Amino acid sequence: MKKIYTVLTLILLLATTSTFAQDFAPVGAKWVYNVDHNGSVFYLEVNSVADTTIQGKSCQKIIADWNCARSGTLYVHTSQDSVFVYDQNFQTFNPLYIFDAIQGDEWTYNFSINDGGFYLDSLNFKIDTAWTQSINGETLRFQKIGGSSLWTGDTVVEKFGLMKYLFFYDNENLPIGLCHDGLASGLRCYSDPTFGSYETGIVDSCYWVNDLSSVTKINSENAVELWPNPANNELNIQLTSTIDELAIYNINGQLVKPINVTPTQNQSLTIDITDLPTGIYSLIGFSNQETIKAKFVKH
Repeated sequence: MKKIYTVLTLILLLATTSTFAQDFAPVGAKWVYNVDHNGSVFYLEVNSVADTTIQGKSCQKIIADWNCARSGTLYVHTSQDSVFVYDQNFQTFNPLYIFDAIQGDEWTYNFSINDGGFYLDSLNFKIDTAWTQSINGETLRFQKIGGSSLWTGDTVVEKFGLMKYLFFYDNENLPIGLCHDGLASGLRCYSDPTFGSYETGIVDSCYWVNDLSSVTKINSENAVELWPNPANNELNIQLTSTIDELAIYNINGQLVKPINVTPTQNQSLTIDITDLPTGIYSLIGFSNQETIKAKFVKH
């Protein structure tokens, strides 16, 4: 049955369920987004960094690692299946995500912008379709936004939020809460301490960068082959380029295993990966002229 969520209903829900377990944006949660600007590709990282209390409600402090004149900090409160964003200008909580909404449900998200003076605006949401999908062994709810809003056709996923960027921006590409200057173009990776790590695959790795202003060229295609993939104890590597350095990095971009190589083309290597925890990894090789990358899964 279609539901129209009213502000009064959501305020009552917020007031009566403030002790509900915080499933959205737990401390330690991390989102990495794709940024494509003037042909160069970068990344933007968003982190849930602290628990706090606002107006007697348990909240999480979320920050964006992005340099812009507007706010890089946002506070959210989870109540049952709804995520409320704290409006620091008007000191109110407003519903942004309603994960139990189904096809035909709609609601309005009110927000304010301080752009040399406060003004209030709103975004209207209507669910076109809703379904579930298993990721990392958990059943997550998916929603496709319909209607005639700015976000028609975009997807919202439980735990991740909007797949384009965690929080919305308005019709002038002004960020609502978190900085991104309208450049974020999709979720690369999400992780939190209990859910683990998930990589969407829209680029080669969470922290891949292709800076056209740099002399370094990314050339992963046909430069390296890995097998088996997924791998358990051993990983076979076939290099078709001359590489001076080779190493394995985890999903957070941290070096976990350097690999000894000699600068010779067409090398075949077999390395022991039994010491690596289960997860997604990137094999990255460097030379003076290029960088090669390949992704593999450790079971």
